[in-house]
Amino acid sequence: MSRGRARPMAGSQGFHGRPRGCGAEAGSGTLLVAAAVLVAGVGVAVVLLVATALAGWQRVRGAADLVALSGAVAFADGRDACRAAARLATDNQVELRRCTVSGDLLGFAVTVEVGAAGHAYPLPADLTATARAGTLEPAG
Repeated sequence: MSRGRARPMAGSQGFHGRPRGCGAEAGSGTLLVAAAVLVAGVGVAVVLLVATALAGWQRVRGAADLVALSGAVAFADGRDACRAAARLATDNQVELRRCTVSGDLLGFAVTVEVGAAGHAYPLPADLTATARAGTLEPAG
């Protein structure tokens, strides 16, 4: 057993006898990890923003379908289609922007356009969807 100074473990020194990590590259790993975490965080934020926008758009499309169906059912029952559509649009927290009824009791179509303000979602623009329900085939 030697009584001298403790010898460093094998491999703990780099070239020229300097301890590892004490050179021009010291701390570069920390910067690389910080940059990777930042890029991953931005990527997650973008994915969440896109997912939220798609969910909002799907909600407005679903509301448009429901509003058009409620108008068609009301018209088939002899009631005012647009009034029933407006009531259901309010219940679904969307705005009924346009409602048209074409045809007669035997062959009809109710077409609605609904929208929701973009400030309800992380989007600057309004979300709008159009739906059609009834027994008439679309022209064209």
